[in-house]
Amino acid sequence: MLLELEEITKSYKFGSSVLKGINLSVAQGEMLAVMGKSGCGKSTLLNILGGLTRPDTGEYRYQGQRLLVNNTRAMNQFRKENISFILQDFALLQERTAIQNVELPLRARGIKAGKRRELAAGYLKAMGIYDELAQSCPQKMSGGEQQRVAIARALVVKPKILLADEPTGALDEENTSEILKLLQKISEDGVTIILVTHDESVAKCCDRTVRIMNGKLVEDEKMV
Repeated sequence: MLLELEEITKSYKFGSSVLKGINLSVAQGEMLAVMGKSGCGKSTLLNILGGLTRPDTGEYRYQGQRLLVNNTRAMNQFRKENISFILQDFALLQERTAIQNVELPLRARGIKAGKRRELAAGYLKAMGIYDELAQSCPQKMSGGEQQRVAIARALVVKPKILLADEPTGALDEENTSEILKLLQKISEDGVTIILVTHDESVAKCCDRTVRIMNGKLVEDEKMV
């Protein structure tokens, strides 16, 4: 297994327990949907997987090796080397062009300008939006176009894991369908995708669905 969580718990102030012994295994190239009611802990689980939130107890393993979840530097390095995020609001910089937005994570990794531009252009072309949108700013784009830019930015660092929080929540039905096809193709190429969603139709496009109920994970039977 690529990722494994064992007996993960998380509580917040005043003793509010969100996750109560989460056990989860995710294979390489799997596309997994996480569902549940608002406030059940879906985003908390995603943040733990991404190394942004420390669990109170439990073990997180990557490729069979236990991660040092209480070591900020180690988790930052793990995230930098393996994980990208796609957010519901796209989180694009409005004053930057599409290609500049896609370049940002490469800049953070110290990659030189010429190589950054080459890689960013390649991923915008893969999303089918380079010719029309490379030099456009987000405010001139549709929601589906912005989401493609956000996906290109997430993929340009070649992550092994893509964590997506409501990636289609702000999109119409047509754009949702197109983005899901893109994510399925990315998964087929070997990237592990874990996405949080409230939408049953989105979950049906994934390989597997788990739900957080009363702080525990419950797995759906495979939908045929």
